[in-house]
Amino acid sequence: MIWEGVKGQKSTAVMPLNLQVRPIVDEKYLIPKTTAYIKKNAEEKKPFFVYLGYSEAHPPIIVNDNFAGTSTKHGGTWADMIGEMDYHVGQHMDAVKEAEIEDNTIFSSDNASGGFIPQTGPGSNGPFRGDFANTPFEGSMRVPAIVSWPGKIPAGVVTNEIVAAADWLPTVAAMVGASELLPKDRPLDGVDVSPLLLGTSDSSGRDSYMFLGTDGKLMSIKWKLYKIIFRYTETPVAAEKTFVKPQFPMVYDLSSDPHEDNNLFYSDLTIDWVLAPKMMLIEEYERSVAKYPNIKVGEDFKGYPKK
Repeated sequence: MIWEGVKGQKSTAVMPLNLQVRPIVDEKYLIPKTTAYIKKNAEEKKPFFVYLGYSEAHPPIIVNDNFAGTSTKHGGTWADMIGEMDYHVGQHMDAVKEAEIEDNTIFSSDNASGGFIPQTGPGSNGPFRGDFANTPFEGSMRVPAIVSWPGKIPAGVVTNEIVAAADWLPTVAAMVGASELLPKDRPLDGVDVSPLLLGTSDSSGRDSYMFLGTDGKLMSIKWKLYKIIFRYTETPVAAEKTFVKPQFPMVYDLSSDPHEDNNLFYSDLTIDWVLAPKMMLIEEYERSVAKYPNIKVGEDFKGYPKK
């Protein structure tokens, strides 16, 4: 079913989500509701947040008739669907522009290619191993970021600095002068990368990224040019028992081996030094989680008890 609800009220069923509705649900329902919400809040001069999960690029892969066969000659079903999704992104950006809040809006998206969906003639993550989500390889987590803020962020800058989605909270707070409103009762996963975006620094301030599995346990750590993997799966999984835990950590130099094929733990006897900064990061994380346990999904969090 497609459900509709408002906070504090019981959700109601709108209609069945069947194979007839599936290819038109974005065009007929999700997009109009989202653009209307953007315009309404802009007119009322209210700040707003929209999270929209497109149905496009998720199975079952069924293309909207208005976009079927519209991609390049060799594009096929998958390319048609990506084309429709791009069109809908454009509709949202047009709504933001028409509401005259273009210079005061952040649009952020995900994620890597859904290469695990065989019937689509799947997308590609280029030289990177892994796809979609929940594998610790670069193809699951590395995506390009394009940031535009005319008059504020310098144009034409290209960087390979590490920035994570979790960095948006402290970064945006800093850019709008509201850092003092950030929670003080818990550590934040994000780093303020505004100096990088505004052109006052060549560094993002982030040199590492920890990747956790669906069970909340550590899978890998990326530190500068090196990746160390403690356990992995080649495709998205939900059950812990399907993870592979190698006898020794897998270590890769991403600068020369972006596909993560050459495990340096077996080919370079001098690579042990890479473990030191990784273990420091793990120890820091474990101390933090012991003091501030991770907030559970759906938990009505009221803050950590004061000690």
